[in-house]
Amino acid sequence: MGYELHITRSEEWSDNVGREIAAREWLEYIQADPELVLDTSYSPYFAVWRGSPNGAWAWLDWEAGNIYAKSPDRPLIEKMVRVAHVMSARVQGDDGEWYPEALLEVQAELPPEQPRLPWWRRLFRPR
Repeated sequence: MGYELHITRSEEWSDNVGREIAAREWLEYIQADPELVLDTSYSPYFAVWRGSPNGAWAWLDWEAGNIYAKSPDRPLIEKMVRVAHVMSARVQGDDGEWYPEALLEVQAELPPEQPRLPWWRRLFRPR
């Protein structure tokens, strides 16, 4: 069993009644995002992320009104924050901690071919 991060609209990912992300919203998002590919061999809402910069196999899945990933690496966490931003949601860990956009510096406006600074340089870069 791995540690999960959840994209949620609720204050607590496990109690999201009335604040769910609809399954159809998630499927529409997958269809609109060229980095995500639906793979229904795992579940009807399972998406493989082809944008992982280190070539790692990464995925996101939808369940009970949240989108989640198990034991995500830093690039996938950053992707989750970008997805959450578009879906008016946030990223929360199993223990209730939040992964705020300010710490991860969403770079959705940069084309994928542009080199990215190491995470520590992005955090401590003068503004």
